[in-house]
Amino acid sequence: MKSFNRIKKKTITLLFIILPESFTPEIVISNKKIIACISKINTNNYNNVSILTKHTKNVLCIVKLNKTKIASGSYDNLVIIWNLKNKWNLDSSNSGSYLKTLKGHTSAVMDLVKINENQIISGSYDKTIILWNWSKGECLKILNGHNDYILSLIKINENLIASASCDKSIKVWDLVSGECIKTISKHKEIISKIIKIDKTCIISASYDNTIIKWNLQPGDCLLTLTGHTSYITCVIKVSKTKIVSSCYDGSIKVWDYITGDCLKTIEGHEKSITALVKLNNSQFVSSSYDAKVKVWDFNTGNYVKDMVIPMCNNPIVVFRMLVLNKFQMAYCCSNHTIKIIDLE
Repeated sequence: MKSFNRIKKKTITLLFIILPESFTPEIVISNKKIIACISKINTNNYNNVSILTKHTKNVLCIVKLNKTKIASGSYDNLVIIWNLKNKWNLDSSNSGSYLKTLKGHTSAVMDLVKINENQIISGSYDKTIILWNWSKGECLKILNGHNDYILSLIKINENLIASASCDKSIKVWDLVSGECIKTISKHKEIISKIIKIDKTCIISASYDNTIIKWNLQPGDCLLTLTGHTSYITCVIKVSKTKIVSSCYDGSIKVWDYITGDCLKTIEGHEKSITALVKLNNSQFVSSSYDAKVKVWDFNTGNYVKDMVIPMCNNPIVVFRMLVLNKFQMAYCCSNHTIKIIDLE
């Protein structure tokens, strides 16, 4: 405490203090002011956790850029680039591992996809897609054509992407020209998610309770999967023949997307499911508006465990998840943060 007495006439600003058991603090000083007192948490109660704070509204999407950097999108209309390599250091903006903000959208950023080492695309409620050079912080191109919110994006190849919208259509775009080269319209309601399953085929999930497998080149419907009784919120590929889909009623289904057969129906969430992510060669993770994050075996359909999100005084909803590596998972949370937690 004597060292603090010597600067008692100076302004001291504490941003946050985390005080678990066995706490050894690190004092970070900038311009002779104490700007933060931070520590990595490693107690019997919690896995190691890093909390990224810069967004001012719910964080809705996240993408891995390289081994040390990620990008996130939010209801605050912003795309933020983060540096995970230095996640325990504070820069002069007092924002931890924050690197830069990409400004261009006028409404919520719903999805992000990496195109190459320097470029990403973002889709928004403002009905546009923006191609960014994230390393330079530059907007390279704005794609216009959808008539309603854009909810999902995929990369087809280096020059082509596809987007799904509340206008019930899928559009294929040429990134070089910025033109829409194909529009696919068969779903009767909002298309919530699209995924790429191989070089020629994609899968779309819709609020019309169906999943459609498409041959992208001609835009033909190859297979329609039916079985959900409410609108479908998400779909992911988990193996060479299987996909997993989630529903507003909280149910999950495992499908053989070659035959169209429903292999498993999984129940365990009490409210609509917000996100799915493949965890490993046999398991996936689901998050829900019931503020639960659960791990399941997609081969057996069995429940494995609940994932605990530490450092939350109140229940939070996870809107998107990203497996960073075999040791860490990132969660986009309803309290405006991204939590990076060590996997057990």
